[in-house]
Amino acid sequence: MENKPKISVIIPVYNTEEYVERCLETVLNQSYNNIEIIIVNDGSNDLSHNIISKIIQNHQNINYIQLEHNIGVGNARNCGIQNAHGEYIGFVDSDDWVDSSFYEQLLNSILSYNADMAVAGIRTEIEDVSHPRNRYTYPKPSVLQGKFALHALVNMYNSDIKITPIVNNKLYKKSLIRDNHILFDKSRRAQDNYFSFMALMYSSRTVLVNNTFYHYYQRPSSITHDVSNGYIDDYIYVLTDLKQTLENRKMFDEYSQEFTAFVMRCFNAMINNLFSQEQDSRTQKKRIIYILKKMSDVLPWSILIEKIDIERFRRFWEP
Repeated sequence: MENKPKISVIIPVYNTEEYVERCLETVLNQSYNNIEIIIVNDGSNDLSHNIISKIIQNHQNINYIQLEHNIGVGNARNCGIQNAHGEYIGFVDSDDWVDSSFYEQLLNSILSYNADMAVAGIRTEIEDVSHPRNRYTYPKPSVLQGKFALHALVNMYNSDIKITPIVNNKLYKKSLIRDNHILFDKSRRAQDNYFSFMALMYSSRTVLVNNTFYHYYQRPSSITHDVSNGYIDDYIYVLTDLKQTLENRKMFDEYSQEFTAFVMRCFNAMINNLFSQEQDSRTQKKRIIYILKKMSDVLPWSILIEKIDIERFRRFWEP
């Protein structure tokens, strides 16, 4: 590896003893090797530390940061950003993994198209890794300029190009993150929404990369499946913080339509998760009412009513 790494890959770890070795193996065996790996152990109390300690003995390109107390994945990523030496930054969750040429293809795409960030496809792995499901695919490389990448994120209109808020299937210029003071929100869930909106808002050129994938492993016990009031509160907290940031930077008027579209995308995500994870109709109704009440803290009722698909909820109030 050269003296200064080209890419910094930040991996927050919290109690993933069953998966962390698989994750690290795929990052350590990338076709592009000028990479520093920043592992932030976020106060794990399982055997994750022992596994990591054994692996780093044989690799000089790993910076292992061990935190005494759990501070949440967003803050753990922020810690990694502060310690990154590479020109480009990527993120991998410790229960996920990446294709072997993942970072080489993303970096080459950024350099070839003079882009600020690159976006790859995602394969969702649900327990049985032999049957992945492609959630985002890009048949050929595409360069998105101006606001189009942000519009693809927020579902501004019905386009054939979609971008997920998940931060891990992307590679960013470090200058994009640091120059624009983009950090993760302190919320334990939904912090990707804030970071992705801000990054794509500032990115003047975003390239979509084909033929490589980020593997997003979905565990039934994952906290992201728990559609509780706390889960809803996290979503609303992040959206409120995003709105406040736009207002503080005197950018809300320019991006008010994108923000509204993004709020509705997040609303639909919460409803989809609710319907898929909670089957009791009484609990569903309570959660829907709670979501609507909380959403009114972010958008006026008049806009919420205008944007909501009423037919979607009609059956819940039928006699």
